[in-house]
Amino acid sequence: MRNKFFLFVTVASVVGLFSYEGVCKLMGYSIFENTNKANYVTPIYSGREGQLFPDVDLLMVDSVTHMNIKDIPSGKPTVLFYFGPYCPYCQAEIENITKHIESLQNVQIYLLTAYSYAEMKSFYDRNMLSRYDNIKIGIDYKYKFGRYFNTSVVPCTAIYSSKGKLNSVYLGPLKYDQIKVVSEK
Repeated sequence: MRNKFFLFVTVASVVGLFSYEGVCKLMGYSIFENTNKANYVTPIYSGREGQLFPDVDLLMVDSVTHMNIKDIPSGKPTVLFYFGPYCPYCQAEIENITKHIESLQNVQIYLLTAYSYAEMKSFYDRNMLSRYDNIKIGIDYKYKFGRYFNTSVVPCTAIYSSKGKLNSVYLGPLKYDQIKVVSEK
């Protein structure tokens, strides 16, 4: 009788544990997986994966220089970070990037905004972006980035390979480690 009770308790515990694991997986996490694993943002499907840089004109932070994104030299991975100067998620992403800039030294980072020059310059100064050689910032004064990727959401981050081809696009803030992993593909 005692063995049957222990067998029942053991079977009930195993069934309960697997049921709990199933519910946890439905909610997006697993009790059996490594919880130290990074929580990465899922990319959106833009329909432009594998394509070269878009034709987007920028007015750079010096208020004189104009450049086009399609003219960015290949050879290094490139991040196009579409931001709003007052967006707290954009601020969190740029703080995370600059805090870990040494891990992203091989990545060209272009910050684009559709806001005014004064607002863009304030963001640039507030975050002391002049300290970083691999970070450039400019105004998308023709509003082409949002139309190209069919989004008005910020932050929107497009990550390109060292060959200048789009790897993936993300809505919402990314961490530097995800940027690093995706840019190395």
